[in-house]
Amino acid sequence: MVMQDISDVRSDARDDTSSRSAVRIVGDVSDVRSDVGAASAKSDTDNASARSDISINSSFVATFNDNIFCRVNYRTPRRHMKHVTEIFVATDDFIHYSSAPRLNSSNPPSINTSGSVNSTKSNCNSTCSRGSKRPRQRALERKMAPDPRGQEESGPVGSIIAGHRISLNVHYDNDEELVKTTGDVTPVEEMVANTGALPRDTPDSSTSTQPLLPDTLLTVNSNQQDGKITHVDMVILDETEVERESEKSSVPSFSEALPDTPETSSARSATPEAPLEYSTSSPKMFKSPIKKTEYLNGPDQIIPADCIKTWKPNGVTKLKLGEQGPSAHPPVSVPTLLKKAAEKYPNTHALCVKRNGEWKNTTYREYYDQVRIMAKAFIKLGLDLYHGVCILGFNSPEWFIADLAAVFAGGFAAGIYTTNTPEACEHCALNCEAQIWVVEDQKQLEKVLKIKGRLPSLKIIIQYTGKPTVDGVLSWESAMALGKQQSDNELDSRLRRMAVNQACTLIYTSGTTGPPKGVMLSHDNLTWTAHANCVNADFNPGKEIFLSFLPLSHVAAQMADLYIPMYAGGTCYFALPDALKGSLGQTLKEVRPTRFLGVPRVWEKIYEKMMEVGRKTTGIKKSIATWAKAIGLEANMRKQRQDFSKPFGYSVANAIVFKKIKAVLGLDRCTLYLSGAAPIAPEILRYFHSLDIPLTEIYGMSESTGPHTIGMEKAFKVGSAGLTIPGCYTKIDKPDEEGNGEVCMGGRHVSMGYLRMEEKTNEAIDGEGWLHTGDIGRVDSDGFLFITGRIKELIITAGGENIAPVLIEDNLKAELPCISNAMLIGDRRKFLSVLLTLKTNMNLDTGEPLDTLSAACMDWCRSVGSSAKTIQEVLAGPDANIMRAIQDGIDRANKLAPSNAQRIQKWTIIPRDFSVPGGELGPTMKLKRPVVVQKYCETIERFYEA
Repeated sequence: MVMQDISDVRSDARDDTSSRSAVRIVGDVSDVRSDVGAASAKSDTDNASARSDISINSSFVATFNDNIFCRVNYRTPRRHMKHVTEIFVATDDFIHYSSAPRLNSSNPPSINTSGSVNSTKSNCNSTCSRGSKRPRQRALERKMAPDPRGQEESGPVGSIIAGHRISLNVHYDNDEELVKTTGDVTPVEEMVANTGALPRDTPDSSTSTQPLLPDTLLTVNSNQQDGKITHVDMVILDETEVERESEKSSVPSFSEALPDTPETSSARSATPEAPLEYSTSSPKMFKSPIKKTEYLNGPDQIIPADCIKTWKPNGVTKLKLGEQGPSAHPPVSVPTLLKKAAEKYPNTHALCVKRNGEWKNTTYREYYDQVRIMAKAFIKLGLDLYHGVCILGFNSPEWFIADLAAVFAGGFAAGIYTTNTPEACEHCALNCEAQIWVVEDQKQLEKVLKIKGRLPSLKIIIQYTGKPTVDGVLSWESAMALGKQQSDNELDSRLRRMAVNQACTLIYTSGTTGPPKGVMLSHDNLTWTAHANCVNADFNPGKEIFLSFLPLSHVAAQMADLYIPMYAGGTCYFALPDALKGSLGQTLKEVRPTRFLGVPRVWEKIYEKMMEVGRKTTGIKKSIATWAKAIGLEANMRKQRQDFSKPFGYSVANAIVFKKIKAVLGLDRCTLYLSGAAPIAPEILRYFHSLDIPLTEIYGMSESTGPHTIGMEKAFKVGSAGLTIPGCYTKIDKPDEEGNGEVCMGGRHVSMGYLRMEEKTNEAIDGEGWLHTGDIGRVDSDGFLFITGRIKELIITAGGENIAPVLIEDNLKAELPCISNAMLIGDRRKFLSVLLTLKTNMNLDTGEPLDTLSAACMDWCRSVGSSAKTIQEVLAGPDANIMRAIQDGIDRANKLAPSNAQRIQKWTIIPRDFSVPGGELGPTMKLKRPVVVQKYCETIERFYEA
């Protein structure tokens, strides 16, 4: 029975008549029923002779993977009913169905579970009188598909049509002769109409459909009417085609080619399944009674698609599979990735969190089980397919479990920044039609409660720490208890409908230039990106240690903390909620991660702490430290030139300085140090290199599932975003004379699109699948990518000159270490000006900047002859020494400008540093330029007054 999903198939699809859709058929006959009349009430022994001529009404239900397709009704002699071994439904053309049935009887029959080819052949000979068909039937018998309920083989299945008269040959184990009878078919729609429900609690007819992929035995043809495909029928190939397809089928399918473990494996070539062949020829077989079809070979199946982008919640996209190398790695779903990790590393600690002063561990087996339990709870609580589960809270095992449970249940996992306002939360919830919210605590719960009345899809809120104090809010423990009470049926059914080229996760952009957009990431986006990075960075399966502290609503944290550890079988530790307020250092010492990713601000804080320690060091210790740093910098600069020799004295410097510093920082067993999410100043990079900490940059975006380029210890250049990750592709669009143009990305990591935003999707992803980043950059002769600005941030002066502000701002901060933020002004203006903020301390509870200068800033002030300790003291005079020193720094930066138009002519110090609570910075510390311009418009206008 072939029931092909035609809801999204378009008539203008590629006319590739040479391709065939590969279809795997798996079915079984179950629930055989007998309706015995009054004559059967007599005793068997007293009425044996009378019973021999009685015919009774019988039927069986044909199903695919527990989904009812139809009921076959027929009459058969009652004397044999307890001994049915096989039922073969046939037409005058070919066998439609064969399998060993299960009877609803206290004395079940002796069932032939072997699916004997000989038995099938004998029945074919009795039923199909056309001898010319026998060779083809024998070929088909050799290709019988596996039965999911334990039978080794089951015969080919065809389209059984409502009202179509069928002939049945019933074979009994106590009778050598076949009993012949006829019957008809009751389709699933009529069964629902008559009884109000489907037998055996199966899904409704709108979701009861046919599995897809990859056996090449059958081919699909279809008819078109008014530009739409009206039905799809199955056609049997001739004998030579069967033999040819049989040889092709010897190549392992994707599921067979997948590695047994989730760890790094060598990439292998894989070819995607051919798309459906659309034909206008007359159907060879009968019209399928069910027009809507799903694909039930999930979760690792690929649904055929011609589009490379989508904005629809239930959309599918064409996989960008390569012919060899990393891009050809077989696709796998998120549920399979976690399942394989649980099978390979059942007792390895997957998640570790400190609760009440003690580390609590969750193994991979427990992790997988808890995800399934919560997924069942989500389904019971009303989560529908393609609807969001919004997660609002700090990093924790519950965050991970809720995220993956949403994916397992067929919904969208949608992380929400904890710094979001209620209005920003509302925007995300409406976009993904969120039905469930998972919040950390009362503080985050209040945000959802404020907007609850404006969320029409909301069904339940779950709080994962503390006890909820609001009616209608479920505790985490209660949700888990609910999930444990549910059967696996619906969850497994949803997993069967899953496909690797469907969306499963939403990453909401931080909204630096407008409202957040929901980036749709597919299973393949996430799992392939994890694979590509594990291979590229040479991760050690089962041995890696990670520390989760960056916002999990950001794609970088999800990839680094959730998916890469899952792929590598690593252990993820969770930092305390106040990590960025001061506790991160202590947690680092306890965890000692093997890989560490931080945003520039994290590395800057470590840098400032180290510089403060350095300023207090005197005498011989200071001399040794200075000597060692010179050696460390030389050693790492040699690596930049592909010279991996060690300078003289390195071993001594490493023993007495570098090892001790790394141990103090908790980075003594770290092998990869990365900075991402925003550019980092070159002087910060060089400082860490001088400590023999080869800090490099990683570049990517939400729309590329995170990393696209990466600098490695043996392949980096200071100031570069690194080399393109193998399997990904970089293109510079419309480069100028210096090679600068828009950076475009290609590969399997490129997202599907923006949820419910067709125009934005088409703006970002072109017709060839290239993601247009909006970043300006160039690629040097060695393949290193350098980001020089953003298109939307380009300043076009009144004189028409295009200026990238980031380079000028970075040069300015390099000349003036007291500066925290610098924002260039000059769009449609006669000259450039700049807003400056000084480095200050921060309120650890609120994240708001204070008036007091940071220790590093005060040291700089003293170096220029000022004793100022607060911003107010700097601005009150103003402090002449500081003003003169800043002007000198600007003059030095101006000397680096390639033209007069790119020189700063006016500047001012803002009385308050930029911050996330203030709105000037996004959650990842990116500058929100439009917000700053609006907030300080009066100050800016004074620059340009006549």
